[in-house]
Amino acid sequence: MIEQDKINADWARTHAKNIMNSTATAQLTECLAKIAEAASNNQMSVHLRIAAEPIVATELKKRGFIVDLRDNQYDGASINIAW
Repeated sequence: MIEQDKINADWARTHAKNIMNSTATAQLTECLAKIAEAASNNQMSVHLRIAAEPIVATELKKRGFIVDLRDNQYDGASINIAW
């Protein structure tokens, strides 16, 4: 645990970015693995029930995928990826 007197805005920003980056990297890796699996099964899209970070959607769009982030009370968070 960090000492309270060392907590400042720079620390909080850096800490949050590091956590977001590791989360986004793990989500992107999961998405890419599911895309590879779906493509190998002759599918043109994949649906994952994860609350994907917006940066994950941005990266997938840069790679040419069609991305739809969804979040509602009935189904929860998910991401649809098509190609």
